[in-house]
Amino acid sequence: MMRKVIPYLLVAMFVLPLFWSSCKKVEDSPPVAPWEDLGPDSVTLNMYVLTQQGIPVVGAYVYLYLSLDSLANSLFIRRVNTDGVGCAHFNRLYPRKFIGNCIANYQGMTLHGNFTIQLPPYAIRDTSLIVK
Repeated sequence: MMRKVIPYLLVAMFVLPLFWSSCKKVEDSPPVAPWEDLGPDSVTLNMYVLTQQGIPVVGAYVYLYLSLDSLANSLFIRRVNTDGVGCAHFNRLYPRKFIGNCIANYQGMTLHGNFTIQLPPYAIRDTSLIVK
């Protein structure tokens, strides 16, 4: 009788761990707000990040926030790196007021800059941010 049970135990010892390891737990995450305006009144913001000497900063992080509260809690809606000419391109934004900040590394120094900008409908805004 014991000889008939041993093969079943061996199969169970190898098959059950494989079955349990293949099960993936789905975690609940809050829905992300769609901050991309697909309508015709969408706004484009091109933020040029410059040092105090006027030199473009490549690879800086530029963050957009909806309010000062979201800035205080680090709840940004978009984060963009500056490109080869120091420009962060934000496309398809809703027309509204945005709060922003920038963190840049330049020649071993960490530079910061903050801004507030009102974007009207249909606008394409090119602006500069001096980081210190």
